[in-house]
Amino acid sequence: MYNFNQLFGPHEAPSRPIPSRHVAAEFGEVSLRQIGDRLQVAATVAMGAFILGDGERCITGLALDASQSMQDDYGRGRTIPAEVSKQFLDKGMFEERVRDGVKRRVLTRQAREEAIQKGWAVSTTNIVQTPCRTMIDNLIRTFASGGVTSGSCEVVYWACGKEGRDIEPLGEVRYEHLPALELVGPRQQPFGPETHLAPPFRHFAERARETNGIFVFVTDGHLDDEAEVVAETHRLAAEIKAGHRPSLKCVLLGVGKQVDRPQLGRIDDMEMPPSLGEIDVWNAKVLGEMRDMNDAWSEIFDPETVIGTSLRVFNDRGELVCEQTDEVKALIKFEMPAGSSFFELVLEGDLRVRQPLVW
Repeated sequence: MYNFNQLFGPHEAPSRPIPSRHVAAEFGEVSLRQIGDRLQVAATVAMGAFILGDGERCITGLALDASQSMQDDYGRGRTIPAEVSKQFLDKGMFEERVRDGVKRRVLTRQAREEAIQKGWAVSTTNIVQTPCRTMIDNLIRTFASGGVTSGSCEVVYWACGKEGRDIEPLGEVRYEHLPALELVGPRQQPFGPETHLAPPFRHFAERARETNGIFVFVTDGHLDDEAEVVAETHRLAAEIKAGHRPSLKCVLLGVGKQVDRPQLGRIDDMEMPPSLGEIDVWNAKVLGEMRDMNDAWSEIFDPETVIGTSLRVFNDRGELVCEQTDEVKALIKFEMPAGSSFFELVLEGDLRVRQPLVW
């Protein structure tokens, strides 16, 4: 959320973001504040070409949750029809376990073995591979040094091992590897009983000590080491501010129905010490609520990045409400008459973006 009092001057009127489903793909965020007959608008241009890294000296990485609750999603579990499971539950053949912070009923080993013997259990479907191949493709195209020609993305499994604190590297994936890439979960490590984000966070941060880094972490549940992740983020932010390392941007993507949304929100709006308030390391999203991958990158930009030398903005009557003919930065702000139904941005005379004004 933008600070409208800093952008436009103090006023008690509240500002509101336009819901993401109504935001044009070329913008990361658009917010409005109405004061009398004037509408104040703040927006960020967040297309891949204008985002931190821009394909120059930038390494990328994707970390895939390998906690026990993800085993079925990799196609390495067995599923039992609901009517069969109910029969076992009615017989009391279950036990309660806590996975990723959620208490769940799990069939006993005897029940599972009986279901397998009788042919009632079938292998689960791998629902990770296809979307994550697409995600790797997007990371390489948008950020990786060399792009699809010579760029790569490191893939690791995390939250594996006896305590859920280990990582298992899959290796560097290049664009030409994607059609044959198999994402089936860890092979050397067991799926973990807990979900610890700090180890893969540190792993990627160490790799990005000399270059810009863009890293995505996919999870389906609750993080068991939130305090450690916060402390590690504060430490890295201090290094970035002191100029001891380049920028590091991380995206936490929640998938599935068991995602801890309040925790995701805390990571997204992580409270930073006053001296580090301008350093924003994390962006957190729920995958099913994203318009496209641009939503994931919506906060991975420097608002001071110069994106052009010519900008014009028109209201719904075709009237010019804003013009810049010098440096145009990623964060733009302007005022227009209240009641307008949309504005149209023209960048460099070529790119045209129409944004509906939906409260």
